[in-house]
Amino acid sequence: MGQPGLPLRAIRTQIVSAIDIIVQIQRMRDGARRITQVTEVIGLEGDIVTLHDVAQYDYEGENSDGTLRGRYRISRVRPHFAKRLSYFGLERAWLEAVEEGEP
Repeated sequence: MGQPGLPLRAIRTQIVSAIDIIVQIQRMRDGARRITQVTEVIGLEGDIVTLHDVAQYDYEGENSDGTLRGRYRISRVRPHFAKRLSYFGLERAWLEAVEEGEP
């Protein structure tokens, strides 16, 4: 898509149609890499890309050995990719992961 005058809306539409989920991984101060956020790309509302935070890592403290301690805060809003989970037989695994991540 090397056209120099491509409208911004067309670019955003292509991005939204190409990306389903954004997974952010961060190296924490204890040296470990953790998934810190999972966000699904829902679509466009006008010219705005609509996102939904599915899960976020919440730092809770530090263990005696210096490693960080935390939990995942999972959104209780049903994700838009739920139909795909069901299609691929992953709905039960998703629900178990959600329950595991909740305090």
